[in-house]
Amino acid sequence: MKKILIFTIILISATFANAQWQQTSGPYGGDIFCLAVSGTNIFAGTYGSGVFLSTDSGSSWTAVNNGITNTTVFSLTASGTNIFAGTNGGGVFLSTDNGNSWAAVNNGLTNTRVYT
Repeated sequence: MKKILIFTIILISATFANAQWQQTSGPYGGDIFCLAVSGTNIFAGTYGSGVFLSTDSGSSWTAVNNGITNTTVFSLTASGTNIFAGTNGGGVFLSTDNGNSWAAVNNGLTNTRVYT
């Protein structure tokens, strides 16, 4: 009886765990290294294709790389409406307009490979 109860609990737990995830469509163009959320926007940093933005919970994605000179993005973070992207050799880029444009913010940065 005890084994049946444990098996039932595991089965119910597994069913609920699977219900929490849903596959989205994309972004396509490179391996995704990082994600960041700002309000209802989701940003994905990729290896070689820059930053992608989704405004509809991942149903669609748009590349937002205007101003990013190194498109291997290892890290992303959001602070209020500011989005920061750490790149592989290009340093840190800042967007203040939801990824429409990016500017390098590397004053004082001695290593431009930013992993986290």
